[in-house]
Amino acid sequence: MLLGIFIGYKLCVIDGDYEKEDSVKVRQYNYLLESLAQRCSCEEINIADMSVATQKILREKYGKEVKIITLLEAANEDLAYGCSKDDFAKYMMLAIQFLK
Repeated sequence: MLLGIFIGYKLCVIDGDYEKEDSVKVRQYNYLLESLAQRCSCEEINIADMSVATQKILREKYGKEVKIITLLEAANEDLAYGCSKDDFAKYMMLAIQFLK
């Protein structure tokens, strides 16, 4: 879980929020990472990597600013338990199509 805490902190920083590692905001990222990793049967780092890639595509290719936390919250709300890593990747692709 220590790695997961670090990942949540890094995502928070990427989003431009400079919080302490034990802040409520960082805990929110960590909760979403853990929840999605369990739902999608994959590791938190995979969820983080795909989310960062989605944010980067939206910013660089389409000029859209979307926070990673927004992507994580939407996925956590929409994806059912028992989905796969591929389902999460497809969800991120759909997010790009919807938000571009």
